[in-house]
Amino acid sequence: MENAITTNSPTVEVEVTLELNDCVRANYWVLFKRFGFALIGLSIIGLPLFILVIVNLLNPNVHNFNWPALIPFSGVVLLLVQTYIVTRRNLAGNKALQQRIRYTFSEYGFEALSASSSGRSNWENIPDAYETKHNFLLFIAKNLMYTIPKRCFSNPEDIRNFRTLLSQGLGTKARLRRD
Repeated sequence: MENAITTNSPTVEVEVTLELNDCVRANYWVLFKRFGFALIGLSIIGLPLFILVIVNLLNPNVHNFNWPALIPFSGVVLLLVQTYIVTRRNLAGNKALQQRIRYTFSEYGFEALSASSSGRSNWENIPDAYETKHNFLLFIAKNLMYTIPKRCFSNPEDIRNFRTLLSQGLGTKARLRRD
């Protein structure tokens, strides 16, 4: 095993019922993590063009307008709207995501148990983990993750213990906040 786990490691149990906001935040975070520079660039280019479009539309003397100037800004807006719609559709259409899932995290990994499924995974199977302002994201593949909302932890001590488990089990693969 890559990382040494102490025998005094805490065990953390958390019951998660995902809400739309949890999933949307997680998917937007992934979107900006992967395409952040491109989205920022398109926004920087697109916003002034969008303002120019509005100013020209309000000018009665303009009869011929260059509509392709809207493409960068509208592309960013379309990507954000599409991410929201797909997330909402996936959550509504996947009954397993709507169920309450009980996670038990320990020095060996974690177990997930719900009404329709159960599973166990070692920390070695998690290539990346991130802590965001509202969630912990445990990636099991490039496009597949467990979302553990911070609101589901019963107290701040459980969040600290969870950070400890992630740090010990994943080492540098865990990118945690320093609250």
